[in-house]
Amino acid sequence: MSEQFYHAIGRRLRLAREAAGLTQAQVAERLDITEQAYSRYESGCRITAEDLARVAALLGRPIEWFYGVEAEPEAVEEVLLRQLDRDPHIPSAVQV
Repeated sequence: MSEQFYHAIGRRLRLAREAAGLTQAQVAERLDITEQAYSRYESGCRITAEDLARVAALLGRPIEWFYGVEAEPEAVEEVLLRQLDRDPHIPSAVQV
């Protein structure tokens, strides 16, 4: 993964933490890690998928949100289906 990828996750970690009204120290304590370790995550250092899942659960966000996925899966599916319906290269469903 690129450095930009981890910086984007770090920005979202900070946004989610601030939205939850928590300090870095509080998050670190609840995750049983050092404040310095958590601070590095927000600074864009690598975070494992397991640690990100723990932070996501603590902050009440779906893990996908940290990867930049904004919409719920159902909403994404609806948008894709509408786009497919408008695509002239894809035949409409045949009624049986």
